[in-house]
Amino acid sequence: TNLMNFGSNDLWPMYMFLGSESKYTRAMPSKFSCHHVAYMPSLPDTVQDAYREQFGKSATNNTLTHLKWELIHQILHLIQNKKFVDAYEDGLILDCGDGTQMLMFLRLLIYAADYPEKALLATIKRNGTFMCPRCLVPKSRAIMMGTKKDQRERQRRKRASQKSAQSCIRRRVTGEVKGTPALAHEMSERVTQVAMQNAFSEKLQELGFDFHKVILPDFLHEVELGVGPRIIEHLLRILVAAGGSGVQEFNERFRMIGTFGRDTIRRFTGNVSSLWKLAARDYEDIIQVRCIQA
Repeated sequence: TNLMNFGSNDLWPMYMFLGSESKYTRAMPSKFSCHHVAYMPSLPDTVQDAYREQFGKSATNNTLTHLKWELIHQILHLIQNKKFVDAYEDGLILDCGDGTQMLMFLRLLIYAADYPEKALLATIKRNGTFMCPRCLVPKSRAIMMGTKKDQRERQRRKRASQKSAQSCIRRRVTGEVKGTPALAHEMSERVTQVAMQNAFSEKLQELGFDFHKVILPDFLHEVELGVGPRIIEHLLRILVAAGGSGVQEFNERFRMIGTFGRDTIRRFTGNVSSLWKLAARDYEDIIQVRCIQA
């Protein structure tokens, strides 16, 4: 999330919603049902200087990516402190609105994110052999997606947090046992898992929590802000490659479209092809309208 129109300062915000609240309440900004949990920073600009001073050479792109992942998981370690774990295991006695006291247990039900963030949280290799954070269906069988056979395969080959793999990775990081790096690398390659400690497994695995189960498909990030913009960009490239006034006619057709309903289709901007500062609802409206004819 960019913090200003000018400059490069940005943060990664983490929000929390209470699952017991009505979805109609959560959808109303005036109810303030969204709670800010943390603001995760990026790597500092001096990380290359510190890396060169320590190792005598510059960090590669893969190394910087690994450091970013380590930074995020260390922040998740701080969030899951002793009070967090105690509330998860033993619960909290809270005063409710009706004056009664109830014992409530903290549970993580859903973690909504786009695919790169899911890969980061699940510590798996992005677009690896087994690219799904929830199952071990190989990428070569992605063409079967949506079929009954694929659904049965996903149910049969679910991912699970393996204590043996996490133990080997932990020993590799801490350097407790010789020969462990090769074993940890072999186990991580088997399921395309990154050889790093997962914050969720480190804190909550002993309490029966499996982080793979909370990573669900997210329509907002994966379709409206993921596949949707890519489809529109591809169509615009086709219009540019075809030449002529295709892009201008594309914008003109959108300008001629009126609103529909209160929030079904809103008024389009005068220059839709620029894709300038569009929200997820804008991409959804553009995809719904058929303004391109072969």
